[in-house]
Amino acid sequence: MEAVDPGRVYAKYRIFRDACIATEFAYIKDLAILGRDLSKTLIVDNTLHAFGYHIDNGILIKTFEGEENDKALLHLWNLLIKVKDEKDLRVALKSAIV
Repeated sequence: MEAVDPGRVYAKYRIFRDACIATEFAYIKDLAILGRDLSKTLIVDNTLHAFGYHIDNGILIKTFEGEENDKALLHLWNLLIKVKDEKDLRVALKSAIV
């Protein structure tokens, strides 16, 4: 995210694995424990399981493996720019096509 939003203008907070709920099969990012407005909160992760309880808040991103032609962050940036001013990001994500 540092490359996409170095000043943390759009992504003010980040949740790492140590803040996730560990299950037998995956790590889940439970947004409810944050106490934030879920209409303005997104999860960006490379595993669908991370969205567990909040699938509508999730943006699935390709795992970065060092490819020089990887454009996943560029596509993410374009999507975030499209939805950033929407009243409910979950609704905007459903209609956004990238």
